[in-house]
Amino acid sequence: ATTLANHHFKGVAVVSETAPSADALCRVALRSGWPIHHFWHGLAGFTYSTRCIANHLHFFSQADRDFFIRHGWPPERAHATGHPRQSQLTAEIHRLRMKPSTEGGLRVLFASQPGYADDFSIQQYRDTMEAVLRAAKTLSLTADEFRVRLHPVESAAVYLEMANKYVPELRCSLLSTCSVAEDLAWANVLVTVFSTMSIEACYAECFLIWLVVGDFFTEVGEELLRYGYGHKATSSEQLAKELELC
Repeated sequence: ATTLANHHFKGVAVVSETAPSADALCRVALRSGWPIHHFWHGLAGFTYSTRCIANHLHFFSQADRDFFIRHGWPPERAHATGHPRQSQLTAEIHRLRMKPSTEGGLRVLFASQPGYADDFSIQQYRDTMEAVLRAAKTLSLTADEFRVRLHPVESAAVYLEMANKYVPELRCSLLSTCSVAEDLAWANVLVTVFSTMSIEACYAECFLIWLVVGDFFTEVGEELLRYGYGHKATSSEQLAKELELC
């Protein structure tokens, strides 16, 4: 911080919302009067983070921008400019994809998110995972048609326990070990609760299904639905029907 304070910057850019290093950088910028640009990369919330003290927010989409403007952000400081990572990621997906997203049969990627103690509870997490696995069982999806991508903090052991109940023949072959670009290049359908891969899937021209089991709710997720970003399912039966249509 002392070293940075000895220099003058036109502005600083951060992506992390809670990392101590990003927080420290923002506080040095505040003291020095440097503009702070936050490149937003999650579904919206108002807990404390670096975006709460940024001068400018840069979003994936107009839906995200509208959400923050409704909650008090000045329009001139909220920008629907995408995210620097997306151009490179999209180019990599198109380089890797051997077949167009609408060809080659059903290829379903479930982008999981971990359960928390508050908004998205551990029970909702389990209910969501079970809904996905039940739908896969109902449709007899194979390892070539169904893939699960766990969030880095999720436990593979918890997933394997549930998978053994519904699709024991697939449980060890379903967990992805690929990169985000490789998974999205393979998939033509993405199922998720609130993963940021939902936006990346739209860029990759995947069919998007928001799976909302129980009373979990994200306002920006509903806003994205209203803008035409994907369809919604609230049970394993509804999810199976959506996948049948695909």
